[in-house]
Amino acid sequence: MIGQLKSRLAFQIGVAVLSSSLLIAIAGKLQPVQAMSQPTLRTASVCLAALQRANTAGRAPKLTFCNFRGVNLNGKNLRRADLYGSDLGDAKLRGADLRGALLEYANVSRVNLDGANLAGASLRASNFTSALLRNANLRKADLWGANLQYANLKGANLSGAILTLVLFYQTIMPNGSVRG
Repeated sequence: MIGQLKSRLAFQIGVAVLSSSLLIAIAGKLQPVQAMSQPTLRTASVCLAALQRANTAGRAPKLTFCNFRGVNLNGKNLRRADLYGSDLGDAKLRGADLRGALLEYANVSRVNLDGANLAGASLRASNFTSALLRNANLRKADLWGANLQYANLKGANLSGAILTLVLFYQTIMPNGSVRG
């Protein structure tokens, strides 16, 4: 798993992986990076309870490193939620409110975000492979370094979004054309 994480990070942020060492280019020279241990993800039940408490108290939920894999979060209020490093693979988030959310370095592959509101969200270096983002609001979202391979963005609003270093491959764009 760490090997996969290293290669995924290498691909997304422009570092080199040689044998089992992770290297990053600094001033034109490759420098070693300390090995990263994968954090333990918190269970969905713990994270859902934290979400409920935060919403009841009217504050932004702190849901870092949560395991929401396959969980139904359709229509949930995740506004300004901190989901850094969380696993939302195969989750259902149709119509969810993720305005201003922090969803960096997260696994959002095969997630259904149809009609979700991600306006102003920070989605940096997250993996949206095969995600459904049809008619999603990504206005002014920061997608720097995100992986959007095979994602469906048909009808999505990307106005003002940061798309620097985004990986598009067989991605269905808002106008229905395929990019990459």
